[in-house]
Amino acid sequence: MEKTNRTRLDYLDYTRALGILLIVMQHAFQYFQVFNAAVSYIKTFHVTIFFVISGYIAGVRHEENFSFRELVIGRAKSLLIPYIVFSCINTFLKFTVLGIQGYLTKEIIRQEAPEFFITGNGTVWFLTTLFLVEVLFYCLRGKYENIIYIISGIILGSIPFLVAQNSDPLGIVSKRTMIGYAFYAGGYFLGRYIIPKLRVGYAAAIILLGTGFAGWKYFDCEMNYFGGEFRGLGPAVLINVCSISGILILMYLLDGKLDRRLKVLRYFGRNSLIVMVMHPIFLMCYIYPFGGRIAGYSENMQWAAGIILYLALIVLEIPAIELIQRYFPFMIGKKKTKEYD
Repeated sequence: MEKTNRTRLDYLDYTRALGILLIVMQHAFQYFQVFNAAVSYIKTFHVTIFFVISGYIAGVRHEENFSFRELVIGRAKSLLIPYIVFSCINTFLKFTVLGIQGYLTKEIIRQEAPEFFITGNGTVWFLTTLFLVEVLFYCLRGKYENIIYIISGIILGSIPFLVAQNSDPLGIVSKRTMIGYAFYAGGYFLGRYIIPKLRVGYAAAIILLGTGFAGWKYFDCEMNYFGGEFRGLGPAVLINVCSISGILILMYLLDGKLDRRLKVLRYFGRNSLIVMVMHPIFLMCYIYPFGGRIAGYSENMQWAAGIILYLALIVLEIPAIELIQRYFPFMIGKKKTKEYD
């Protein structure tokens, strides 16, 4: 079941798309009580997918040689530039809306500083975390790198679940990085040694997904990357490993068989960075003016409003993607490509 690099990237795009669509869904649904169960389930693994995929790509490309300097400069362009650009946009919009509403205070401005410079304001936190994870992963390369990756991943991934929960900005960043590193290392081994060599069918993917769902249903855990709160080590590992492995295997098997039907997934997967940083901006434009009315919605209205909001966010991403890719690619650390000339 070996595949070419091109095909491999395709099915990873499909997986990225599912991950980012789940993130948007969780963020849209979290304001409506009728979706509490769905939000709780999605939160357990939706962000982890991206750490696993990044590690998976590193595993697939493990033979590529590049220096530490090349890694830092390359990832700074693709991760830190978007972080700076969209942090500025998020802060500007937040202050503007709160100022118009008369709620902007010195305390809010003071609290924004650690979010802007350390923890990240909105979904941009993922970009700095992934940067730190990849730098750490590279630094641990060596003669016994496979053993080191396994041991360090287990140790670092366990610490955030075992230490006391706190809201200290540096503590939050540290815990995010440790968890991210553990799943990045797991993705590395999936991509280098496991999934491309598996001989499994759709039943295996369904069993894994079902086991992940059962783990969420019957065990208590929390994976709050934004707040740095992690609880329930065993269930969290079970849910993430089963759910993400199931999704990867499913996308691997579907790749090439439903190519035309999966074109939309490929589109969102290849532009997942833009979707990740733009949907909170669109969401902010709805929640700040109208969020106070949600509590008064009936159950049926909440179902309808939540689904409409989610679909609206997805549709709005299309012109945002085209605009940024065609005219402002520097916002995501890229240059114009022929595809968008």
